[in-house]
Amino acid sequence: MRECTIFFIDLRAFGKDFEKYTVWVSRKTNRRDHRGRREYGVRYERCMISKVTELQQSKNLRLKYVGEEGEVHEEEFDLVVLAVGLIPASQNQRLAERKSNRRERRGRRDKK
Repeated sequence: MRECTIFFIDLRAFGKDFEKYTVWVSRKTNRRDHRGRREYGVRYERCMISKVTELQQSKNLRLKYVGEEGEVHEEEFDLVVLAVGLIPASQNQRLAERKSNRRERRGRRDKK
């Protein structure tokens, strides 16, 4: 099984119960005995990536990062996906409010 490493600074999950899932997997995969890593193939690392370089012979990518305790690490990967957090557009709030108001007028507002 190939291992997937998720490097993050602040993890925000989208969707129903997805955050519970990421917390559960993170706890399972980051135990000292590493049994969870073998079972699930996922490793979570809270860190800050400082450098990505391509290795000439293998064409793999070497990531340099600073871990939670301030230690510097370097690891080699065959694939790296870089993603940034998104800030919702201000129009989204107005759209959500309009949709909510329409739902209230139609009597479909979820009851708490």
